[in-house]
Amino acid sequence: MAAVPSSIKAPREPQVNLVPPEVAGRKARNRRVGVIGLTLVLFLMGAIAAGVWAQGVESNAKDKLAAAKADGEELTAKIAKYEYVVQAQTAFESATDASIIAGASEIQWATMTRDIQKRLPMTVNITSITWNPTTLGSSGDADTSPFAVPDVGSIDIVAQTDTWQTAVDLAPALSTVPGLTRPNVLSIVPVDQNGRIVYSVVVNARLTYLALSGHFQPWWNAMRDQNQVLEGLAKVSDDDKDYLLILRLSADFGDTDAKQLAAELQGDVDAIPQWIDQVATLAHLVDRDRIAIDHAATDIYDGVDANEDLAAAQESQNQHIAQLNALTLPLKQFIEASNALYAAQSDVYMAGAKVSAAQLERDAAKRALSEGEDYADERVADAEWALSRAERERDAADARFAEAVSDLSAKRDAAAAAVEAAAAVAPVVVSSAPESTDGDAGGTASDPLPSASPSPEVTP
Repeated sequence: MAAVPSSIKAPREPQVNLVPPEVAGRKARNRRVGVIGLTLVLFLMGAIAAGVWAQGVESNAKDKLAAAKADGEELTAKIAKYEYVVQAQTAFESATDASIIAGASEIQWATMTRDIQKRLPMTVNITSITWNPTTLGSSGDADTSPFAVPDVGSIDIVAQTDTWQTAVDLAPALSTVPGLTRPNVLSIVPVDQNGRIVYSVVVNARLTYLALSGHFQPWWNAMRDQNQVLEGLAKVSDDDKDYLLILRLSADFGDTDAKQLAAELQGDVDAIPQWIDQVATLAHLVDRDRIAIDHAATDIYDGVDANEDLAAAQESQNQHIAQLNALTLPLKQFIEASNALYAAQSDVYMAGAKVSAAQLERDAAKRALSEGEDYADERVADAEWALSRAERERDAADARFAEAVSDLSAKRDAAAAAVEAAAAVAPVVVSSAPESTDGDAGGTASDPLPSASPSPEVTP
């Protein structure tokens, strides 16, 4: 047998695959299954590892979030701890603004200059007066005025006099001027005027609220009165609603007087929201005038000619204050009459309770007398006397209650007339209280009209 050429690259020895085809196919399938299984195992292991990593990341994020929240709460607590500093700074800035407005519009400089000159010797010649508004850190005498900062600044008075002693005596003389306190001589300088020696003296003094002309006082009084009226009307409305429940029960049992009084009080409950709106409207006009006065005074302080604007705003404010006072006075009387009615009703209840207790005591005494107890006759006499006294007190309470009802009716008519007159000159544009549909006045909604604070602290 001839040798196989090398170019054919045949194996040296013959190779025969003796494995049956079905066995070879089964091995191939087993290998594929193994590869797939290994792939699934690796995939599951990767998924588990990714889940563990994600949980770790989430836990770490939660820890960081909790730490951030704790830091935020701690910082918030620290900020709240020093909140009074911000409030104090704001209050001081508001008071400083108020003092500037006060110095520009509330100090009658001509009158003060005359007062100063009258208290100085004739040989003293005032050359200038400079006003220094209150600044941060300035000191002064505390007072209870709306502009207690504690004062409204200071003035520097420059004057000339012919003797040293007169210059020294300027401070005691200025201490007698109303509105000035703690005058202090800052400097005394000799000056040669054509061979004649005169002394130029500079004196500083603090300005207190007594230097103010009091233009803001009518506004503050009006705002105080309107706040009292608004609070009083709201309380009367709440008291009326409570009392109406009792009156309606009595009316259901045939009490005609209770039915009539319930109708009157229901009318009060329905009218009070409109009355509140009217008071708030006039108060808004008064406060708007105050803002106009503040703006005009600020312009004057800045050198702008706004005297006419200031006079017009003051005239408008005086007119609106008069209208507001004309409205709040009868409303105050109505509130007082309503309170008197409830006080009288309380006396009626107490007197009725005393009568009931006296009747029970008399019945018990009569039973004791019928049973032959000792001194029962004296007990009956005492019980009859106590009952008679309780009945007289009840009759007096009933009379006071009837008088209170009549007085309330008169005050109600006067208040309604005042509201109607006020509405004629200052109609309500937007209601601050929703209309009632079931006979009960609802609570007040957000009021577009600004209401002045009852606090005496003024913030121009």
